[in-house]
Amino acid sequence: MISDSIKDVFDKISKDKYVVGYDINPEFAQISYCRIDERTPETLSTITGAEEFNIPLVILRRRSTKAWVFGNEALEAEKDRDGGLIKNLYERALADENINVEGELYRAEDLLLLFIKKSLGLLSVMTTPEKVMGICIATPKLDERLVNIFRKVPKLIQVPNDKLEMMDYEESFFYYMVGQESDLSKYNVLLCDSSLGYLNIYSLEKNTFAKPNFVSVFADEHRDYKFEEVSEAVYELRDSKFQEIVSGFMENKIYSSVFLIGDGLAGDWLKNSIKFLCKNRRVFKGNNLFSKGACIAALEKVVPSNFEEDVVYMGKGKLKIGIGLKVNTAGKDEVINVVPAGLNWYDVHGQAEVIIKDTNVINIYIERPNGKPGAVAEFKLKDFPIRNGRISRILMDVTMTNEKIVHFKAQDLGFGEIFPSTGMIFEEDLEV
Repeated sequence: MISDSIKDVFDKISKDKYVVGYDINPEFAQISYCRIDERTPETLSTITGAEEFNIPLVILRRRSTKAWVFGNEALEAEKDRDGGLIKNLYERALADENINVEGELYRAEDLLLLFIKKSLGLLSVMTTPEKVMGICIATPKLDERLVNIFRKVPKLIQVPNDKLEMMDYEESFFYYMVGQESDLSKYNVLLCDSSLGYLNIYSLEKNTFAKPNFVSVFADEHRDYKFEEVSEAVYELRDSKFQEIVSGFMENKIYSSVFLIGDGLAGDWLKNSIKFLCKNRRVFKGNNLFSKGACIAALEKVVPSNFEEDVVYMGKGKLKIGIGLKVNTAGKDEVINVVPAGLNWYDVHGQAEVIIKDTNVINIYIERPNGKPGAVAEFKLKDFPIRNGRISRILMDVTMTNEKIVHFKAQDLGFGEIFPSTGMIFEEDLEV
């Protein structure tokens, strides 16, 4: 029989595992983490004993040692004239630029990945790669370029590829609210973000007439509303303008709570706006919502709370339809399911084989939401040879290139020695 003390040790080892939420945007990165036996993420501070969560998104190679440093250390090294600070790394990686560092060329993408690797290395004081059960990266907007960059992160930090999740800020906001007490999201929830130097508003809205509740997040940019150091008189005008923007956004809607995040919304200059927002609502200020939301999303993948029994997220990056192949077997129509609805567009990857005879058409079956009748779209294999009795196996590959475009690729595999493969590949896009 195992003694209680030994059992406690084994229990501790099994629970001493973590998930990580990583927020990265053009200005900074931020890291939240949580043990898998808990549901309250903590955020890593860059200064012991303080709530300094933001890691400036800059990197520098020291002239004195050739070592790469990042964040605040890079800023200090620049002050000491020990290297040239590399800024705008996020945007330059997206543009696939090359960066000249002391006469040597580096891809901006590689330097961004180096920054991510080094910043995530801060977790080494508390855990090791084999104890990381999941990592979720949150960023303002996800496109194909960023997805391809972030997919390289697991190898850098020595965790399996299937441990990685990605999401935009809208979905991260949703997951943050999943981790909060239910009263805060009884109705709609408003998020005002100043992190990027201008105002971004996110509105989490619920359809309470459906069971489970369908939840969507709507985003609204106000690039002309900037957060800069100004005089007291201008702060009063800014307060008035802020109240005007949010009151217009909230008109004819019921909100349970409001979150104000980022340094631009810190301080006490929001006088009249706060009075307005606090009427029958709870208002919170903070600076780490997106990294915590990403952390909760990673935790849900590892230890599900089954929240989807009550709410379903209808994000714009989710595939709203199911995709299959309509085939005829022994005179009976059937559908081969290839990709289910509800996946993030960058996670869509399905394959199936179909056999065609005397035709160059494959029927794509579109399963519509809410029980609506399905639709069929024809995928014609242009110039594919059609001859009496010709049979061929076709490998269908289904992916998405962005949140609106489904990409189909059909490859002729032939049918044994009787009908060898033509080697032909056909590709087609479908807007959804």
